Amino acid sequence: LGAAWMAHQGTITVGNFVTVVGLSRVIAGPMETLGFFGAELAAKRGSARRLSELLAEPHLIEPTPSTAPISAVRSEDALLISTDNGTVVSARRGEVVGVRADDSAHRLARQLAFQTPLDPDCYFVFGTDATELGPDGVRDQVFVSAHEGTVFTGTVFDNLAAPNVDSSAMTSSALDDVLTHLPDGHLSEVGEQGKKLSGGQRQRLLLARALHQPQPILVLHEPTTSVDSVTEHRIAHSLRNFPDKAIVVITSSPTLLHSCDRVVTIDHAARDGDSL
Repeated sequence: LGAAWMAHQGTITVGNFVTVVGLSRVIAGPMETLGFFGAELAAKRGSARRLSELLAEPHLIEPTPSTAPISAVRSEDALLISTDNGTVVSARRGEVVGVRADDSAHRLARQLAFQTPLDPDCYFVFGTDATELGPDGVRDQVFVSAHEGTVFTGTVFDNLAAPNVDSSAMTSSALDDVLTHLPDGHLSEVGEQGKKLSGGQRQRLLLARALHQPQPILVLHEPTTSVDSVTEHRIAHSLRNFPDKAIVVITSSPTLLHSCDRVVTIDHAARDGDSL
C-alpha cells in the first residue's frame, strides 16, 4: 500500500512499485514460517520429551534368549495357544483357522503378538514355549496384523515394507484394484496416516502389508470390516493362496469364517467377569 501511494505521488516509478510487489510475495512464505516457528518448536520439544520418557520406561516383558535355535524346532502345530477358559487355538502350515471371539478378540491378538505378559505352557510356536523364545523370538515367527494398523506417510510401496512388490499379496488383498484408481499406482502418495485413501483402500493396504511379511505364521484381526461384500468374498478365498503359512483370522465376519478350514469359538459369557 505504501509503494502504491508513493508511485501515485511520483516518488517511485511504476517499475519500482512492481518490484516491491514481487518482493513482498517472495518473502511472504518465509515470514509466515518464521511466525509459526515458536509454536512448532514448542510442539516438537514436547513430543521429544514424551518420547524420551517412553523410551526410558522399563520393558514390561523382558527378552529371554531361546533355549534352541528356531531352525531346530519341529512341531505339527505352527501355533498353539490355550485361552483362559480352556479353549485351544491351533494352526498348521497351509491352514486358515478362524477364531470367533467375543470382546476378548483384541487381547487375543495382543497375546499372539506377545505384547502382554504370558504364563508358561500356554502359548507355543513350532513346539517351543513362547516364554522361552521371548518377544523378539515370537515376532520372528508370528506377524500379527492389528485391526487398527498404522499407515505411514509416503507411497503405497513404502507402506508394504518389502524389498519388492509381491503380486500374489497384491491380488489376494484386492490392493491391485486400488492401484488402478491411484494416479501413480504403487508409487502414489497416501498422505499423512493414509488420509488420501478411503477406509476400504486403507484396510486393503494393511492386509497386503501383512501378506508381504516373511513370517510363517500370520494373524489377521478383522481385516475386512471396511470393504464391500464382493471384495470380502474375494479376499476370503484368496487367503488359501499361501500354503507355506499358517493363517489365523480373528473375526466375526460370516464370509471369512465360512472360508476357513476350521473355526474356533471363544465365549466367556458363561464366566461372569472373565475376559481373555
